[in-house]
Amino acid sequence: MHWYVLQGSNLTDFLIQFGYGQWEAVKMAIRRSPNFRFDYFLRSLPTDLVGRRCEQLMKAAEKEVEQLEKKVREDAGIVVEEGNTDNLPPVEIPKFKVLRARWRKKEQEEAEKQRVELESKVEEIEQQMRDAQERMKTLNQFTREANSSMASFSAEFPEELLGELANLVAQSGSLGIVGVANKFLADQPGSSISRRKVVAKIEEIAIKEKREESGDTSVTWYIRKQYINLLDVDTLKFLRQTKEEKLEKLEESREQKKKEDEPTQATGATGPDGKFIEFPDYDGEEEPKTNKKSFTLFCNSIRKVVKGALPLEKRKNKEIVHRILRERWSRLPEDEQVYWQKMAEWDEKRHARDTALFAKIKSGKKGSKAAAAKKREREEHAGETSGGLSVPKKRKSKS
Repeated sequence: MHWYVLQGSNLTDFLIQFGYGQWEAVKMAIRRSPNFRFDYFLRSLPTDLVGRRCEQLMKAAEKEVEQLEKKVREDAGIVVEEGNTDNLPPVEIPKFKVLRARWRKKEQEEAEKQRVELESKVEEIEQQMRDAQERMKTLNQFTREANSSMASFSAEFPEELLGELANLVAQSGSLGIVGVANKFLADQPGSSISRRKVVAKIEEIAIKEKREESGDTSVTWYIRKQYINLLDVDTLKFLRQTKEEKLEKLEESREQKKKEDEPTQATGATGPDGKFIEFPDYDGEEEPKTNKKSFTLFCNSIRKVVKGALPLEKRKNKEIVHRILRERWSRLPEDEQVYWQKMAEWDEKRHARDTALFAKIKSGKKGSKAAAAKKREREEHAGETSGGLSVPKKRKSKS
C-alpha cells in the first residue's frame, strides 16, 4: 500500500485533534477534508484500516523519537548499557528549528573549510606561476646577454620592456594613452625610447573599449589576446578583483534603481520561501483590497478544513470556528508563524503596489476631466464671440 507524505501529515493532524482510538472521527474528517477530495482509495477505506494506518504512523513517530533521544545521549556523553531500556536517563529533544539551525551551521562550517582550502591552493598555484615567470625572465635576460647579435642598439621598442608596458597598460583603467606613455617613461629614467614609440606600441598590444560583461561604465584598456601571456600573476589577480568589484557595483546600482522605481512597476516580491511570487493582476479601476495580517492569512488557509471537520449543524457557528482557529494558531510552531508573518509582508507590498497604481490612474482621470472641462470652456467662449454660432473650418478644395 502506497501512502504519500501529505496523507501521513494530515492523518497525524487528525490524530492530534480527535485523539487515539477515534478512528470513526478520523474517517469522517478524511471524507470532509478537501485535501482528499479525489483520493477515492483513502476515502473508501474501512474504519479498521484507517486505524491500522494511524497506529503505523504512531509507531514510526515513536521510533524516530527513540533515535533522536539516542543521538542526544551520545552527543551528551551519556553511556547506556545494551539491553537496558527501562532505566534510561531522561533527555530533552531539541525542537526541529534548533536541529535545522545546527545542520545549517555544520554545512556552513564545511563550506568555509572548503573555501579556505581552495584559496590556499590558488595562492600556491599563483606563487608557482610567479616563480616560473621570474625564471623565464632570468632565462630571457641571460639569453640576450649571451647573444652577441643582440648587443647592437635597436631602433625598435625593446622586447625586454614589453611585459612591463603590458602590465602597466592593463592596470591603467580608463587613463588616456598619452598619460599611460608618460607614466611608463617616468618609470624608465635614462631610457632613449621616444613617447611616439611607446604610444605606437600601446596601440599594438592593447585596445580601449567598454565591455558590459565586465561591469565597465566607461572605456577601459584591455590587452589583446595574443599578448595576454605578457601579464604576470599580480596583474591577473588585480584584473580579476577589479572585475568583481565592478560587477558588484553594477549590481548594487541596478538594485538601487529598482528601489527608486515607482511601486507601480513591481510585478511581485520575495515570498516566505525566498522565491519570487508574482502579484495578482490589478487594473487600478477599483480601490485595492486591504492587506491582511498573518493570523488572518493563516485562518483563510485552513478555514475550509476546519469547517469540513465539524458536523453540519456546527459549521455555521462562527464562535466554534473562531475558537478552533485561535487554538490552532496558538499551537502553531514558531517557524510556521514566521512563515505567515513573511506572507503578510508580501501582501503588504502587494497592497503598496495596488495603492500606488490606483492613485496614479485616479490622478490621470482627474487630469483628463480637467482638460475636457477647459476644452468645453474654450468652445463656449468661441461660440459667444461668434454670435452664438460656431464658425466651420474651411474645406480644402480638391484640385
